[in-house]
Amino acid sequence: MSFDDEPGNQLAGFDVRARLGSWPAAVYVQWIGEDTRQGGPEIGSWLRQIGMETWGTLGESHFRLHVEISDTTCREGGLGFSDEKPGCAYNHPIYTSGYRYGGRAVGHGIDGDGRSFSLGATLVQSADSSLNATLRHMDINRFVTDRGNRLSAQSNEITEGRFSMERQVYDFPMQFSIGYRHRQGAQPTALHDGAYLSISWSLQ
Repeated sequence: MSFDDEPGNQLAGFDVRARLGSWPAAVYVQWIGEDTRQGGPEIGSWLRQIGMETWGTLGESHFRLHVEISDTTCREGGLGFSDEKPGCAYNHPIYTSGYRYGGRAVGHGIDGDGRSFSLGATLVQSADSSLNATLRHMDINRFVTDRGNRLSAQSNEITEGRFSMERQVYDFPMQFSIGYRHRQGAQPTALHDGAYLSISWSLQ
């Protein structure tokens, strides 16, 4: 297949979610494969995500808890149980921006060659009010390749805790977030150490 016949930067995958019998819990997986870029439609070089969640009620509120592991280093083999392939995820030899928009990956936020471990909780108090808490550890750009990771040019380990509140204010959604991020490694291009605060109000 010539470059003129290249159909695009192709990814394909599948999601599976299964409830654990009568328990208020479920496991889920997502496998995404990059195209092989060898002139055919084959999909390989797999990225993986697996998680477990549970839910219930707390007084008049509803809660949901989850634990999740994501790996954005491509792995070869039938479903990605073989050799690692650094520099593969979200990149393409023709479409040099890769699977990105505005410099950020359209896929997982850690971009390629990363791992993320997260714990999260959501408490829905009413139809227009919820609280969220997340604790996660991220290994960013585990393999420093010439293809690059747009989030960080060097390898970094980042641990982050974040709390946010969402509610309607005058019929418009507002989000208040506060968090703390600790970095071990070289200075990243998009994530920095220390506390942060953000407030957003969407006029829809």
